[in-house]
Parts: sequence; structure tokens; C-alpha cells
Amino acid sequence: MAWLVQELGIQLSFFREHGARLVEIDAPSTAWADVVVEHAGKRWRVRVRLERRDEPIEYPGMNLAEMFGEGRHLALAEDGVIHGAL
Repeated sequence: MAWLVQELGIQLSFFREHGARLVEIDAPSTAWADVVVEHAGKRWRVRVRLERRDEPIEYPGMNLAEMFGEGRHLALAEDGVIHGAL
């Protein structure tokens, strides 16, 4: 979790470049975290699995920012929650 927060903080410029803004990171358990992003006037909650991952999370800020900038989040969203983005 600490690594995710650090990486997102380092990569904030990617969010701005793609019209998104990192609003909040919430980790109610060690299993997953929610990354809240504002894009086009709406808040989106990206659910990130932290435990039992098959692959490490690489460049989370860049990947999330590009997803929002390209509009791919719309196909992944279910009731404002995005699963499987990272």
C-alpha cells in the first residue's frame, strides 16, 4: 500500500496531463484499496487489489491517467466503481 501511495504521488503530473485529478486513496483492508479520481466533473472509484496479485502494479499513475484520458474507464465502470484497471 505504501508503495502505491508513493508511486501515485510521484506520478501526479500524468493525471493533470490527461484531465484527471487524484482525490483520495482509501484502504479499508490490506486486500484492496480504492483510488478516487475526478474526471470530467465526476468522481470515480478505482478498486485496486493489493494482495494475491498475479503481476506487480507498474506505473499506476500513468496507467490510470491514460485510462481516463482515453475514456476506457467508461467500459470498466460499474456503478461508479472501476474494477481491473490495475
